[in-house]
Amino acid sequence: MKRLIIALAVSLGGCATVVGVGYLQTECESKTKTFPEMANCLKLSIETHPRCGRLPATATPTSKTCFNSSPNDSSVKLYLLKAEQLSQGVQKKEISDLDARVELQKLYVEWNHRIEMENAASSAASAARDAASAAKRSRTTTCTDSGLLGVTCTTD
Repeated sequence: MKRLIIALAVSLGGCATVVGVGYLQTECESKTKTFPEMANCLKLSIETHPRCGRLPATATPTSKTCFNSSPNDSSVKLYLLKAEQLSQGVQKKEISDLDARVELQKLYVEWNHRIEMENAASSAASAARDAASAAKRSRTTTCTDSGLLGVTCTTD
């Protein structure tokens, strides 16, 4: 039951910007039994997935990649390092398998939330720039005398 809740949380979290990582994590959880196996699967999946794997230095990441930026992004590195650290903790019996899964999921949720906040801030800044541009645009008002009806003005 707990695995199902964690897998569901990962799937729902995958609806946001780091879709590929959440999907790969869910896939690895379903294929493996222990956290160390899952962490190894996750690392290999991220490194080898055609839309997530290492990009050539000259490539420009697009929306088709799993990440907001390059897979070499510090957030991806932190995520994989945390998975490795937790895996070692499970192997040394310093942390339970379930606790390791929860800790990695917390990191994923925090990462995803940070990206959502950055995207919202970027959208707000773009909207503010657009509004400022519109406010600075020169406008022309033309008025015509309609005789008995008075003056009619239009602004473009």
